[in-house]
Amino acid sequence: MRAEDLAQTTTGRSAYTVRLAGVAPIYGRPPGVNGVKPSMFRFRLLAARWRECAALMVALVMLVCASQDVLAVDAQVIVVQPADMMSWRYDPASLTVSAGTTVTWVNQGATAVTVTSPDGLFDSESIAAGGSFSYTFDTPGSFRYFCVPYPHMKGEIVVTR
Repeated sequence: MRAEDLAQTTTGRSAYTVRLAGVAPIYGRPPGVNGVKPSMFRFRLLAARWRECAALMVALVMLVCASQDVLAVDAQVIVVQPADMMSWRYDPASLTVSAGTTVTWVNQGATAVTVTSPDGLFDSESIAAGGSFSYTFDTPGSFRYFCVPYPHMKGEIVVTR
């Protein structure tokens, strides 16, 4: 963009007009202030709109920065039920997450299962085929769990700070 193609105009309100180099002018219109006919494409940014847009951008940046501290990443454990019942398992069997993370167990098998903590911290009751259960781990530590009807299915969630 050439310097002579950039002009500032005022029309009662503060505005900026950008003239694009190499763009054919609109014929039949009177020439502008400096004798150049106005270009076909004009970009105007009104001062009042600029302040509103800037305030919105600042608010969005603050929201994004704050949400990184407040919201934790969710994690998922899949209930896998192959043909051999003794191969049924939680995948992954051990999962490490940060405090505040919500872990969701999804039953992708055809039989109902549970996710039960031996110390009574959480109990999903029965998770039907295609169903899920979620629990948020707020305290650091190691939390074991198992399936009540199929106790060979075991898992562990390790929560870090």
